[in-house]
Amino acid sequence: MKYQVLTTSRALEDIRELLEYIQTSYAEPQIASRMKESIIDAIDSLSEFPLRNPISQDETLHQQGIRKMMVKN
Repeated sequence: MKYQVLTTSRALEDIRELLEYIQTSYAEPQIASRMKESIIDAIDSLSEFPLRNPISQDETLHQQGIRKMMVKN
């Protein structure tokens, strides 16, 4: 069974800011591009295994049942 994965506008903005930071800090667009692909792959994988990551330790997120997924560092 595949699940529908929804990405909030806040999450998309966070990702955009992260990629912009990587690109400007390292002056290497290829690093940002590879990170973008890793993030997309990780998000896409949630449609198969959405509960495999632990619930966030942040109290507000924890109460909402929001899980934390690490992608690389």
